[in-house]
Amino acid sequence: QNQPLLTLLQQVEDFDRGLIFEPRGFFGLCYRTLASMKSQTAAAVLDYSAADLAGVLQPTEDDQFTRNDITVSRIDGSSSRQYLATGPMSVLNPEQGGVGEYAYSVSVNANADSQLAGIASWILSLGTVDDVRYPSVPVNLVRSEVADMFSALAGVDVGDYFQITNPPFWLPTGPLRQLAYGFTETLNTFTWTIAWNAVPESPYGGS
Repeated sequence: QNQPLLTLLQQVEDFDRGLIFEPRGFFGLCYRTLASMKSQTAAAVLDYSAADLAGVLQPTEDDQFTRNDITVSRIDGSSSRQYLATGPMSVLNPEQGGVGEYAYSVSVNANADSQLAGIASWILSLGTVDDVRYPSVPVNLVRSEVADMFSALAGVDVGDYFQITNPPFWLPTGPLRQLAYGFTETLNTFTWTIAWNAVPESPYGGS
């Protein structure tokens, strides 16, 4: 059955759980595989106490990525459901120690029904990370404090893992391990700033 190109690309992302994004250097689309985001070495290590960052970190514990009841269906096939029954991120009501039910469902173009449980389990592990994320991690590449890591910072792209060492006392103890899920960039004659939209790296298992 013929499908529009964008539909086929979305099916790839839905099955593999990677990231489709717009590249910085040319007009088009890029795809970052899930495998390439796992077990990474940090692409950049910033020292908060040395003023490597260009602003104050403001962590959030919102529920934007919370998913604790997952159903993955195969197109023209079966389905698999995975949910977290106990714990602080579970489907239990807050009075019972959970966060309540956050249901999520997706249809994937899998080869076999046997693949569905693994996909559901991975989505569940991402959706039940009990950790803060940082919607904006700002760096300014024209500052002298980051001159020795200029290339590393400029090269951090979607899906790359980075660390922040020596965080202030009001944040979780470091190093803070995050994945660049997206970013905003401002580049002109006098300015080159990048702000990474980050998510916890712990499910991806970097070093």
